[in-house]
Amino acid sequence: MKGKEIILGLLFFFSMNISQAQEKRVFIPPNWEQKTHSFEVPELQIDSAFIVNLDTILFDKNNSYMNSIISNPNNRWRHFHIRFEKKDSLNYCIVVSLWDIPTKSAGFFEHNGFLYWFGGEVPLNIILGKNLKKRFLYKEPIPAPYDPPFWYLMYNSQTGNIEFIKKYCY
Repeated sequence: MKGKEIILGLLFFFSMNISQAQEKRVFIPPNWEQKTHSFEVPELQIDSAFIVNLDTILFDKNNSYMNSIISNPNNRWRHFHIRFEKKDSLNYCIVVSLWDIPTKSAGFFEHNGFLYWFGGEVPLNIILGKNLKKRFLYKEPIPAPYDPPFWYLMYNSQTGNIEFIKKYCY
């Protein structure tokens, strides 16, 4: 009889420890309040040759990822962030990324349902003029793992050519 009492006592003891351990492991989500940001930037008038050359690279018909984004009008990834870095008097490195939020920048233009946000040392021959400023609102994104597509390009301001580069050009 004593053996049964010891076994029942041990079972009761372990069940209490397990239930207490499970209570301690209750997941409490972090308090992620999404702050709303607001900014104003001018709408840019962009050289049409630059737009055509950029479209040729970004919207390659063989790129299934971009084709799926284009074909889905409800897709939220509609912001191209274009950052220029001057390499010499004629050449600029361009890093293009696709994202879901707007960004503070030197300006933007809209083309085919996408917004293109310019930053960095934008070549003077690309921007033909500026229109009125527009106000944008967005909520701070909740941290989540996402690896947006990047394009690394080289732009020649004399010829207007944009070339795809396979390595990071900084």
